[in-house]
Amino acid sequence: MLEVLKSDFERTKTTLDADEASALSDFNALKSDLENDIEQKNEDIATKNGEIKEKEVEKNQKEQELDAAQNRLEIAHEKLDAMRGMCTENEESYEERRRKRQEEIDHLEKTMGLLNELIQEGH
Repeated sequence: MLEVLKSDFERTKTTLDADEASALSDFNALKSDLENDIEQKNEDIATKNGEIKEKEVEKNQKEQELDAAQNRLEIAHEKLDAMRGMCTENEESYEERRRKRQEEIDHLEKTMGLLNELIQEGH
């Protein structure tokens, strides 16, 4: 009976040793995979943090450009409003502009006539 017990014990020990070796191998493989995965994730984090910093710098530059563009737009609107006022104040109808233009032409013709008379008298 002792021999049967010894044989069972040796078989159990052999099975347990094999199971333990297999479990240790699985554990080491899993540990190695996890360590590699952690290393890769840390590299990814470092890369993403670098990208975040670049994007923040780019965002700040774009915000500054936007502020400058908005300031230029406000100035342009102010100038446009001032010019619009100059263009629309005292709006004259076409008839009024035509009449004033004709008056100016008449005055110029009269002046030219007087100058021509003075030139002819001076000769």
